[in-house]
Amino acid sequence: MTQKAAVVLILDLGYSEYFAPEDGEKYLKTARKCASVLVQSKIFMQSKDDIGLILMGYNGGSSKDIHVAVHLGPPSWYLVRQLNCDHPKSSKSNWIEAVIKALNVIRNKGGKYSERKIVIFSSNLGIGSPYKMPEHDIEDLVVELILIHPKTSKEPEFDPFRAKIKEAKNLVKKVRGTNISIEEAAMQLLSFQKKRVKPRPWNVCLDIGSKILIPVSGFKKMNESQALKWKNSLSSAAQSMIFPSNVAASTSQTSEAANFQPAVSEIAESQLTVENLPESDIGVRRTLINVRSDGKEVERSELIEGYHFGSDIVPFSEEDNKQMKYESGEKCLSVVKIVKKNLVPHHFWIGSSCNSFVARDGDEDAGVAFSALVQALDNIGCVAIVRRVYNANNRPRMGALFPVIKPTKEFLVFIELPFSSYMRKCILPELRVNHLNHQQFQAIDELIDGMDLSIPGDDDDSYRQWSELLVPHKVFDPYLQHVRACIASRILNPSAPLPEIDPKLYKMLTEPPQSIKEAVSDTLTKISHLFPNLGSRSDPPKKGRGKRAVDSSDGGESSSNVSDDVILAKKIKDEIAIKEEKVEEADIVGVISPIEDFKAALTSEVVPFSKVCQQMQHIILKFVINAFEMVDFVKPKECLKVLRNAVLADDLNKSDSVAGFNCWMKGVYPLLQEQCKLGFWNLVQQESLGFITSDECSESGLSIHEVNEILGGGESIPATLSDEEDVEMPLDL
Repeated sequence: MTQKAAVVLILDLGYSEYFAPEDGEKYLKTARKCASVLVQSKIFMQSKDDIGLILMGYNGGSSKDIHVAVHLGPPSWYLVRQLNCDHPKSSKSNWIEAVIKALNVIRNKGGKYSERKIVIFSSNLGIGSPYKMPEHDIEDLVVELILIHPKTSKEPEFDPFRAKIKEAKNLVKKVRGTNISIEEAAMQLLSFQKKRVKPRPWNVCLDIGSKILIPVSGFKKMNESQALKWKNSLSSAAQSMIFPSNVAASTSQTSEAANFQPAVSEIAESQLTVENLPESDIGVRRTLINVRSDGKEVERSELIEGYHFGSDIVPFSEEDNKQMKYESGEKCLSVVKIVKKNLVPHHFWIGSSCNSFVARDGDEDAGVAFSALVQALDNIGCVAIVRRVYNANNRPRMGALFPVIKPTKEFLVFIELPFSSYMRKCILPELRVNHLNHQQFQAIDELIDGMDLSIPGDDDDSYRQWSELLVPHKVFDPYLQHVRACIASRILNPSAPLPEIDPKLYKMLTEPPQSIKEAVSDTLTKISHLFPNLGSRSDPPKKGRGKRAVDSSDGGESSSNVSDDVILAKKIKDEIAIKEEKVEEADIVGVISPIEDFKAALTSEVVPFSKVCQQMQHIILKFVINAFEMVDFVKPKECLKVLRNAVLADDLNKSDSVAGFNCWMKGVYPLLQEQCKLGFWNLVQQESLGFITSDECSESGLSIHEVNEILGGGESIPATLSDEEDVEMPLDL
């Protein structure tokens, strides 16, 4: 049977004599909105259901104030407009007569439906004879009756309509129908629903080698939300502007025209030779040539496709097309390797969906083998790397099967992994790590416990039941809700401004549940005291702390068995952090043209030579630390060459300048080791831009032997970004 439903909406326009006009208007407004959003959801999800509309209390329609406004058919924006249109109303109507009318509409439509529903929005439940309910017709047509009535008062003595609603509920229960108040229905219907798809298993054999085959079924448990298809979301006015009548003469043709076929066909079949084609038609496009140069027609079976490339024709046969296509073989789920779970870190997980695999239903042998595999993987802490082909000659994918064992079931979760060619190593700047103390850890644990959305049930249960304050799969996407509301508003009211976000959606996004707020209020106060504002990354040096004070602190660290190189590298890092936070106005060497700025500063003689050199050193280290490829080392290398030549050319105080340069280089080497940027140091050595030795300058007190000791024996370093370029991979995917 076709999965297609027939739904007839019955909307009561008349006001009940038991309600005040304000209450009746409120009920009618809510009922219109619920029914309207229901139809719009069907439109957006491209539902195949048929929907009809019957108006009760309609003044000027058919007999007994019951009017069939829209017969059963696909959901449309015309039906939405009829629901929101201000129709003439009468004061009384009979909801049972409207049900009989709806049954006739369903019976006259015919066709095969998987289900039939009649949804009644009425507050006039006490009008008419309550003993004429067509029970036999409802049972014969297998119709589900849904009555959406006003909410009754909590004080029965002040609610004269309570007895009528109770009587109407009993009539609906006789035909196994559903009763629900308008407030409860609004919570379910005032949101755009997503398309409900019955899960279909993907049956395949999980093969481990050539002899172990386990029949399994895969189900998609999570998938990325699909983009809205606009072609079925257009109003009739927009369709007439975008798709003219000569292109689409009917609704079905309009949907096909929404694919936006190109104005000029890519394929040209002609009786002309290539030489006779106009120049405007000669381009890069595919052509079928069925006329030879002598004018004789060629059989269609002998035609060969070709491409115009300028004035040349490049033939492209079916054999060429077959050779270009990749054939992955039949569908499969093959285990390639078993690896430890920690070798598949979280940042390797890619893909837009998640699948779970269970043993094939009805196969006991498969269930035993599958359970043994899941428990074995879980016991040894491993995952299975598999090759997955969904269908014959589809794109193969690599993934990992993670074992999951629950009290009532066992399954494997498939998560896609990248191929080795997808992996790129990016050297990112160092992250600052703040180590937390015990009190801070405890405060964070209390915050996590207080924000727990699950509440344990009774301990007497065989399996401890949990009730959730927030069920993720029942929460609607607020972004999708707002987008669809804007589309519906623009179609129904083209000149009106777009609506603002729904207050309920905004509250759901910005405010946690009240119980959560009360539970974590004291914890948040404690966290605010335990985590004060730390300010900038590095505090600037205090006044009065000159070189002598810094030297004394360094001496203290040296006494703690810390090498001078590490201390010097730390000092350089701190200076870089300070300058990144606040650049002084005196800095005249910038990152755009550092060489030109450096030379201009030397000729101006306004800024001291040592200050200009310090700025140039800061720029060089900034370039190197932020580099990602070898080509990024070219600019800092040229800057270093200019800086070194300037130090050697300093005639006023060359000994101090050379000593300062060598001291800076001594701290740069361990810094590059820490940042995995020793490839830059290799370039420095190749260009002889490193330490200034006594052989090169007599003012230098550093010999080649001392340089080799600093560099750890003068070992050669590969010219790469990092000395840790090769990363161990568990499997070459």
